[in-house]
Amino acid sequence: ATPFELSPSAPLPIPGLALTGWNLCDDVYVIESRGHTADSVSFYLPKVKVLFLFDETVTWFNCWADSSAARVIKILEAALAMYNAGMVEVLIGGHQQEVFRGDAIPELIRRLIGNHQVFISTLERILGDHPQGLTVPQIYEKLFRFRSQPAIDGYFREEFPKMPGMLKTAITYTLLEAGYTAKGATGQKRFVGQH
Repeated sequence: ATPFELSPSAPLPIPGLALTGWNLCDDVYVIESRGHTADSVSFYLPKVKVLFLFDETVTWFNCWADSSAARVIKILEAALAMYNAGMVEVLIGGHQQEVFRGDAIPELIRRLIGNHQVFISTLERILGDHPQGLTVPQIYEKLFRFRSQPAIDGYFREEFPKMPGMLKTAITYTLLEAGYTAKGATGQKRFVGQH
């Protein structure tokens, strides 16, 4: 037996969107989202207009070394386009513990993308203010000072007490995906403002 996700994918019959994956008898479309992790998939049930995005709705787009914020944003934008075209009536994420319907769908998508943009711009601002560079723990300390922004406060509220240290991981992989490099000895690597 071979897992279907290891078989060649193909374009899915979702009008106006270039999404690939596997069509299971027109009942289930398995979408290659591959954002949260390199093997992430999402499921769309076209006959009942339900979209399962699972961990593509995690607040931190860059949780792991193989995460891709660009791909998370791509699938979220595709989900928004599907909703706007009347193809999605129900959206289910992986961490929200709720079912999204109606206006709650675009609100969730816009909030996730907007929070990520605030996160990146805040990290860039912090690094821009420190041309000599900063270690991830130093960036984390500086980021804490921006908790007056709802998006940044949300990152901190989600981290404790459930996942201490995850925000430092997200800082690291977000900066790496944005093109920054960390230089220095192991344990003392510093990200610098130029990338």
